[in-house]
Amino acid sequence: GETQLACVPDYAAGSYECACGGIYVSDGAGGCRLEPDAEWTILWYLAMDNNLYYQTAHELDDVAAAGLSPDVRVVALVDRLDETAGYYAEFNGGGFDRVVELGADPDTGDWTTLRDFGAWAVENYPAQHYALVIADHGGAWKSASADPRRSNPLTRAICWDDDSDTPEDGIGITNGDLAAALGGIVDAAGRRMDIVVYDACLMSEWETANATEPFADYMVASEDSSYGFMVREGAWTDWLDGLVAGADTMSPLDVAEFFVDNYRATMDGMAQYVTTAALTDLDAVDDLNVAVSGFADSLMANASETFFDELDGIRRGAQQMAYNELVDLTDFARLVSEMSGVPADVATAADELRAQLDISVVHSYANIDLQGWNPYYGSVGLAGQNGLSVYLPGRYYDLASEYTDAGAVWSDRATWDDFLATFTTGGYASCAGAAPVMDYMEDTVGSSVEIQDCCGSQVLAQTFRAPGPELHGLRIAVRKTATDSAFHEGFYFALYRPGH
Repeated sequence: GETQLACVPDYAAGSYECACGGIYVSDGAGGCRLEPDAEWTILWYLAMDNNLYYQTAHELDDVAAAGLSPDVRVVALVDRLDETAGYYAEFNGGGFDRVVELGADPDTGDWTTLRDFGAWAVENYPAQHYALVIADHGGAWKSASADPRRSNPLTRAICWDDDSDTPEDGIGITNGDLAAALGGIVDAAGRRMDIVVYDACLMSEWETANATEPFADYMVASEDSSYGFMVREGAWTDWLDGLVAGADTMSPLDVAEFFVDNYRATMDGMAQYVTTAALTDLDAVDDLNVAVSGFADSLMANASETFFDELDGIRRGAQQMAYNELVDLTDFARLVSEMSGVPADVATAADELRAQLDISVVHSYANIDLQGWNPYYGSVGLAGQNGLSVYLPGRYYDLASEYTDAGAVWSDRATWDDFLATFTTGGYASCAGAAPVMDYMEDTVGSSVEIQDCCGSQVLAQTFRAPGPELHGLRIAVRKTATDSAFHEGFYFALYRPGH
């Protein structure tokens, strides 16, 4: 898999000069080899076997165009929607070679695929520093939905593979999948990675930081949507070229900050996109957990129906993500500390939490001047985003059972889950036992689907299919048929053509 000598002829002199290029150096015997003491190896887990392929296909060309050096190497697992077999790629500063043909279509939603690739990369491309980039769909802390219909946009986990035998699965967090994958890579490397980049939506959370902390020094992720490196060609080239230029002087913190800064630069002039990015110091997670527990404990100490209903109103006014059960932690703490008549101990704990978040979140970006109408935010900007969200369902919703599963390490490290257990009532907003919507509409154009006996849980996912292409429109009506004095946060729907 090593690149051969590149030879440049001098026709006038009747000679030629050969030299090692790209990521290779001379082996002293007329051949080329990898630099044994490289500064950085970037491990790029490119899960493209799903509908994001159409946004990410150009990224291979972007990385191939970067002027890589013996000190900065990039290796990738590539699983494309338009190919039936995956491969490991080695980028050589001008292109890439397929160094391992997997011989079959890998399941990038299987944690063992990530583990095996990462272990291979650190064993074959050792370096002083490692950055792992996981690029695909993301869905916050929850494990994958049990719903096998992948049209559901609210399916959780990270890394979906539509060609998998189990397409509903992804690399979950609460079930321990992510920890097992990252742990296998760290075992092979003999130490924590320097940076884990979740180039995916919704992964910059307090919970995900806890799940990642045992395996890396820094986490870069998006608190909300993540579009930057997908929509602008050349974004990866710019970041890698900057890393190559500063490889001898940039610390891992510098490299991670540069990633966020390049993300910001990538999105200049594209204010129609909801984009955020944040850098979290994972060594500061333990201190953050202490502050989160102090805040949660103060809220529980003042528990009452009136106080918790006021908190629910504060929650609704805080910056929310694409899933409205994910709330910016700094913004929520700020609003709580400023609420009228707030107990003194609550205000103190909220301020201490905000101070610690300022330390733990080293660097962040959000396009606060969001322009145009957006289905989640209307025309409102993102001024309330500060880098890390937290799971905070509404007062009258159920607490997700997965939140304290074996892989949910945060539930053992802080008391936020205890607060949620007292705050949520599991009342009329529970969908337990609700009958699902029929899978298919009747085979007539005039059919209708009536949803009954199902209140809207935090992320109600119900789908149906139109009977065929002759259906040219849909009329959707929502009618409230019972008075329950509750605040209902609304709904959204999506229309799509399969395969597009």
